[in-house]
Amino acid sequence: MLWTRTTRRPVRHNARLALESLDERALPSNSFTGLSAAGQFAVLGINGGSVTIRNSDIVGSVGLAPNATSVLRSSHVNGELDVDPNAQAGTHKGFQVSGGLVTQSLKAARDDANATSANFAALTPNLSAGTLNFSTTVNSTGAVTVVSVTNLNYSNKTLTLNGGANDLFVFNVSGNFKFANSKVVLAGGVTANHVLFNFTTSKNTDIEVSNRHSVFNGTILAPHRSVNYQNAATFHGAIVSQDVSLTTNASVDNGLAAPPPTAPPPSSLSGYVFTDSDNDGTYSDGDIGLSGVLMTLTGVNDLGQNVSATATTDSTGFYQFTGLRPGVYALAETQPTGYGDVDQVAGSEGGSTQNNLIYDINLVAGVNSQFNNFIERQAFGG
Repeated sequence: MLWTRTTRRPVRHNARLALESLDERALPSNSFTGLSAAGQFAVLGINGGSVTIRNSDIVGSVGLAPNATSVLRSSHVNGELDVDPNAQAGTHKGFQVSGGLVTQSLKAARDDANATSANFAALTPNLSAGTLNFSTTVNSTGAVTVVSVTNLNYSNKTLTLNGGANDLFVFNVSGNFKFANSKVVLAGGVTANHVLFNFTTSKNTDIEVSNRHSVFNGTILAPHRSVNYQNAATFHGAIVSQDVSLTTNASVDNGLAAPPPTAPPPSSLSGYVFTDSDNDGTYSDGDIGLSGVLMTLTGVNDLGQNVSATATTDSTGFYQFTGLRPGVYALAETQPTGYGDVDQVAGSEGGSTQNNLIYDINLVAGVNSQFNNFIERQAFGG
């Protein structure tokens, strides 16, 4: 079963929905894995429809395919406004486009959207439902999970999609779609650009997304429908539709404009525990390293995460902590039996010291803090 809540019993007066779990079937060899040319946009109007954007923010490009019209005012687009030569861009005061206005053919994007919708609509579903109006979890089948839905009416509900980063969820919706004060939650590593709500029919009622507390992850693909999205909901994905209306602080982020940050190069902390035979404060020839001494690392990294780790010294008295993020760290020595503390010496990146402790070590990315040393003397009679 893919749904966490599934029943084969008839619907009773107190039951919300009966769902039918279908056998998994092989996908046709010509099935698509997602939008290509149309997938480069946060908002794309196709098939001669109208795009209205008022008092809203878009991260990604906006496209007007052949014969599309638009009303664009008092909004910001962090991307391009791409307009087909046969489309009409009616921009007005207050409409800002960081990437500028680009005139180019968007016929390929339009054709891609239509073909992708048709191909997905032809797939045999893994699950089917009538009216989906309760919170539920859909678990991935492992590659493409296709869910056939007549109507999705969500108010104060949560749809959780559980799958891996390479899994694709497709909801083929033939009827109404209302999404208010609700959430599409992603679990297990699946990403928003692997979630598609595909509207397979022409219908007079709008596809509605509203309420500032809503969280929507996925692309709406509706070649012959109208999308009405208003209020400052969280929307990670794209809208590709015949008619699009974004108003009243609507916000769309297709995730293409800001790639995820790369991790900083790792850093390390190291040093020696030894007896200082020549009393010069450094580990040198003639000094005796102490093995098996327990060292404890603590600190807070640049992500605000608490760090705690332990290591023991080797036969030369050497210890090391690797793979560290930037942060502020401390090194504590567990006093070895039979020895007395002499001194602590902060290493190459500095720090403060007290008995058996070097602290306030400010570690930056890609740096190896060396020679954080702990000096001991053998106890009398030891």
